[in-house]
Amino acid sequence: MNRKGKMRLTLGVLLSLSIYAGGADVYAEKTADADSAKDGSASQTYVTKDIEVEGEATRDYFGNEITEQSYYRTGGDVTVIDRKTLDRRHYDQLTDALRQVPGVLVRSPGFHNGEYNEQSNGHNVVGINGDDRVIILVDGRRMDNGAFNPISQSSTSSTKVSVDINHTINMNSIEKIEVMKGPGASFYGSDATGGVINIITRKGAKKPVGELDISTGSWGKHNYRLSYSGTSGDNKLKYFTSVTREMSGDSKFHDGLTGKDQTYPFTRYRDDSANIRLDYDFDKIHNLRFNYNHMQSDAAYPVVAPDYRYLNPQDWPCSITEGGGTLATPGFRNRWPIVRAAAGAYNAYNKNNFDLSYTFSRENGMESFVRVYDQHERYWGS
Repeated sequence: MNRKGKMRLTLGVLLSLSIYAGGADVYAEKTADADSAKDGSASQTYVTKDIEVEGEATRDYFGNEITEQSYYRTGGDVTVIDRKTLDRRHYDQLTDALRQVPGVLVRSPGFHNGEYNEQSNGHNVVGINGDDRVIILVDGRRMDNGAFNPISQSSTSSTKVSVDINHTINMNSIEKIEVMKGPGASFYGSDATGGVINIITRKGAKKPVGELDISTGSWGKHNYRLSYSGTSGDNKLKYFTSVTREMSGDSKFHDGLTGKDQTYPFTRYRDDSANIRLDYDFDKIHNLRFNYNHMQSDAAYPVVAPDYRYLNPQDWPCSITEGGGTLATPGFRNRWPIVRAAAGAYNAYNKNNFDLSYTFSRENGMESFVRVYDQHERYWGS
């Protein structure tokens, strides 16, 4: 009786000590004293399964939300728009999401903006707390548009070059958007005193996940979004890919002169995009990341709605030859739609950007890395 009681006590103590220590396999061996050994009693081993506990810190010691920019902050505040919010509210463009952030103002181009020397020059311009000196980052890389500078009307007269944020990356490839406001953003340069908008792209999920989003509307408008992500068997390689298309036919307008709904020519467009991100983890510190982003757009260029009362072959010669007349001239405003149709007026751009980054050190949430990138952007039209 005493030997059995001693054996149970030894087992309980060993189990308690092993579980308290944590870490590797937890086991306990049932021992026997010299008398039990003489009796030929066999020892037994009990092995439990490994228990792996993972956690992700979302706030620091002071309760502040941890972001990609947390360790660069010297003041100001950061607002984060996460993926759940983007999915729940189903934003079509980045500017739609940014308009919901207090202090952020988006100036969108109006009709024929840029033809009359407006500063936004056809681009959406983002300001924070009344200051347009805001820079755009994608995964920490500054997105400069060297094609032109809407502030100085030159790509060479200033280091400040504007970016249409809607043309940086498609919404389907975004994990979260960080908006840093105030002077704390000046860490990124003197042209970031208004703030910084950092767009973090999505990376591969732990399990294969595919998403398909299709929406449609009037005037032949259709949106298609397809993404697929996953990881390799050893969890070292993560991949994410996304393709999107947004397209629309010519819109309609109510013609007060004819009392009918008419087609507004040259308002159709098609925007396509593709994004690929690959992450390879050599260990907990060293990482190699490749990101490729493609965007292109083909959009017709409307000038003025035609006068459908005189939009016929008989009145076309009058519309063209009397182009210098007045608004009272029959078919006067049809001159522009006819000329535009002959010229094939349109706006287009094509972007192919990639970057390759190697992280070789991580300390206190800060990464040390080297990056090589190539940025090709073309704009044309007539």
